[in-house]
Amino acid sequence: DGLVVNGDPEHRLSNNLHVAIPGVPNNAVIARLRRRVALSSGAACSSGTETPSHVLQAMNLPYEIQSSALRISNGKFTTDEDIEHAAEEITTAVASIRDALRGVLVRGGRRAAAGVTGDQVFRTRELRMPLRMAAEGVSGA
Repeated sequence: DGLVVNGDPEHRLSNNLHVAIPGVPNNAVIARLRRRVALSSGAACSSGTETPSHVLQAMNLPYEIQSSALRISNGKFTTDEDIEHAAEEITTAVASIRDALRGVLVRGGRRAAAGVTGDQVFRTRELRMPLRMAAEGVSGA
């Protein structure tokens, strides 16, 4: 289960990236990264609500996408290092949440989770490019 970019890839607000990580509740990601990465589960005009975004509902996206959706914001002074840091932080949080949701067994120092393949692991590189594209839109590059 990888990264899903919500919305049109070209016609979008330049400093925002709206993504979903299916199977990972957005509130769990936000709770882990609250003060480290600028992200939210919906539009700024709906802050403080726990319901899925009315925009995502209007787009008829599946509930799994709506409930795992994150809005990540870049600023005018966002650097490549900031992007790398955010991608690493989000990736680490997603891995931790997935481990908790799978009930990973730890035996003899080895991790084992039934039915989980390498293809299902969320990777930092999946997030890096969309974040860079959003940052370039801010800087006008």
